[in-house]
Parts: sequence; structure tokens; C-alpha cells
Amino acid sequence: MGALATALNGAQDDLRSMGVSHPALEQLLAVARQNGALAAKLTGSGQGGCLIALAPEASIANQLSQKLAAAGATATWVEPLLCDD
Repeated sequence: MGALATALNGAQDDLRSMGVSHPALEQLLAVARQNGALAAKLTGSGQGGCLIALAPEASIANQLSQKLAAAGATATWVEPLLCDD
């Protein structure tokens, strides 16, 4: 999971430097990282659309969902990721 987190965070850094991100999305990405996300990045066409956050366990994923909703995310959901790492 560590390699995936590194790749997601690196991709978001690249997207931000290309000007594809949006201030509202950056705020939600910060909320995710401040509340236990290993990684978070925009997905879709950018400019404030949608984000993916990677949590180390289900309880943190559920907490992230609640924190993101409280911070203004219009919809959140948790999808389990199966991996050996």
C-alpha cells in the first residue's frame, strides 16, 4: 500500500503543478491527509470534480468519509481495497 500511496501523492503533486487542481479540491485533499489518508488525489477532469483518498484501514476510511462530508464534499463512499501490503 505504501507504493500506491507514493504514486497517488506524486501524481497529485504533478497535477497541482500543471494547474489542473482547484482550491476547493485542494482543501478537501488537505482534510483527507489531516485525518489519516495515506494519499489523496483528484480524479476525473479536475477543476474541483472528484477525489480519491487511500486509508490504511476501514475505520479510518469511514472517519475520512465523515470528515470530508463535514468539509463540504457533496458525496462520499468507502470502497475496500484488497492488497497484501
